[in-house]
Amino acid sequence: MSGIRKAKRCSTCAVRKITCDQKAPSCSQCLLTGRTCGGYHGQTVFVQHGFGGKRVRRKGKTDPETAKCLQIPDNKQEAKYPKARTGPAIKFQLAQTKEKFSTEQEYLVSIIIENFTPAQEVLLVNSGSGTAACLNSRVCGAWVTLLPDIVALSSVHLNVLQFAIKSLGYSVLGKVSEALEAYGETLRSLNDVLGVAGEGSLEDLLAVMLCLSMTEVLQGTEHTGWAMHTQGISKLVQERGPETFKRGVLHQLFTSFRIFMVLGSIQQRKDSFLDDPSWKTIPFMSEPKSLMQSLLDEVAGLPALLQRLDTISIPRRESQDREISSLLSDFLSQMNHLEDWEKNLKLTSGSNLVWWPVASSSERKTTFPTSYGFANILIANTMLHCWSFLIIVQISIGSLRIVTDRNDTGLPVEPRHRSGLSQDKTVELAKDICKSMQYHLQPEMKLYGPAATLFPINIAFQVFREAGMMKVAAWCEDSIVKLGQIGVRLAPYVPWIKSSESVQSEI
Repeated sequence: MSGIRKAKRCSTCAVRKITCDQKAPSCSQCLLTGRTCGGYHGQTVFVQHGFGGKRVRRKGKTDPETAKCLQIPDNKQEAKYPKARTGPAIKFQLAQTKEKFSTEQEYLVSIIIENFTPAQEVLLVNSGSGTAACLNSRVCGAWVTLLPDIVALSSVHLNVLQFAIKSLGYSVLGKVSEALEAYGETLRSLNDVLGVAGEGSLEDLLAVMLCLSMTEVLQGTEHTGWAMHTQGISKLVQERGPETFKRGVLHQLFTSFRIFMVLGSIQQRKDSFLDDPSWKTIPFMSEPKSLMQSLLDEVAGLPALLQRLDTISIPRRESQDREISSLLSDFLSQMNHLEDWEKNLKLTSGSNLVWWPVASSSERKTTFPTSYGFANILIANTMLHCWSFLIIVQISIGSLRIVTDRNDTGLPVEPRHRSGLSQDKTVELAKDICKSMQYHLQPEMKLYGPAATLFPINIAFQVFREAGMMKVAAWCEDSIVKLGQIGVRLAPYVPWIKSSESVQSEI
């Protein structure tokens, strides 16, 4: 939960803990004492905006200061589903290890890596042969596998990284009270670190913020916490520039969280710096792009389209006709890029199937008797989000139709897209998401598999609810509740996308 504000003193005066007149190019204090003025840097601060209510469903004793850090806004979003039962997040058989740990931190790091690394990737991690290209496809990312190295080199003051690891590790273990206490300690320590220029490396800070974000995924009772952490990381990354993330640990941290930054911008409906060509090229000059990263290239401009859509007034003005026509063309172009990307994936795979239908393992009658199998987790994860992005584009085009008050034939749509813009097509994409759930919820996918479905399953639920397909919507609702029971408690609080139905309610 963070923001960027202008520094109130130069970095030299900040370290000396004295007042500063903020003069440039050198403040008076540094000039008079013969010191080199460190300049003025944007300060990243962690704040709780408008907090006043109490957290719900987060039980366990915490000290008053911790409780104060964990309050939520009065206008918090209510869950759309029944409460998930509390308990340990682990719902799968952990691999037994003979390794002995000298400290609690080493043990918790091991727990985090074990629970966020799919079984098919464990050997890559353990052998040290896991590269950014093969591991950064995961929504939770390969960053957890970097924790031992980051901890070993950590320079963070007041053990803020240790607190962050405790918060996430205890969350994985289902120790709610300990997790929340460590969460509060992390926020307080992080404010102290960020208040002093040059304290803590960028690797340390990003790792801390990633731990906080994933703690919200496992412990979240509303969406605000995760969203604010995502905004904070986005601002910190943007401030450092694309050159910073070309190689090494910082590159993997960037690629790991890039999907969250894009999803955050989509939910905020605000343009993203990630759409700038430099952010699509410079960080990948030394490392190849994974399938997920190439998809994110295609959708980096989608948040800006949603922002433009929100500027269209209801009812529309004639002066907006040109912008509406241009926006429709851009949405269609976005859909074209995504469809072509999916076709190219199939073509480049040659005779190898990338996904295929399989009979569901359920013995009783199920809403989806057929589910999808995938060549690997990289493809499964990427396609799940590709279908979600296509749905968002189609929902947005539907909103434009309502605003323009025209029928389908009056819209300047290319013939190739007419069938793809029907509600039936949107429903089919939502069904594709549902058919992918069984693959992601396999025990060997650990916690990362369920966490990857957070955004897509909520999109599918929205489609079925608005289409009046209540039986399938109930299936999605049950799946979302199941995610909470597995340990991904943020699932019921992911907000829906603004749709034609919500636009109609505004007219």
